Amino acid sequence: MRHSLVTAALLIAAATACEQKPKTDPAPTATVQPARETLPANVDPQPAAVEQVPVSEDFEEQATREITAENLDSELQKLEQEIPE
Repeated sequence: MRHSLVTAALLIAAATACEQKPKTDPAPTATVQPARETLPANVDPQPAAVEQVPVSEDFEEQATREITAENLDSELQKLEQEIPE
């Protein structure tokens, strides 16, 4: 008798454990759309104007003409005064 009670208890436990629970759907996720670049319909995109930045080679010829061995110290002092500290 004891054996049949234990067997019955195990069968009941197994039956309740094997019941299928309804599957729950995960919360729907929002899909992300890539941002679109919008322009007015009648505007053609134009490339920006490129401004040339002066470099040392642009001033080399002028410096060769204006700065000599005789006025080197005075020209250097002028440049040093123009530069803020």
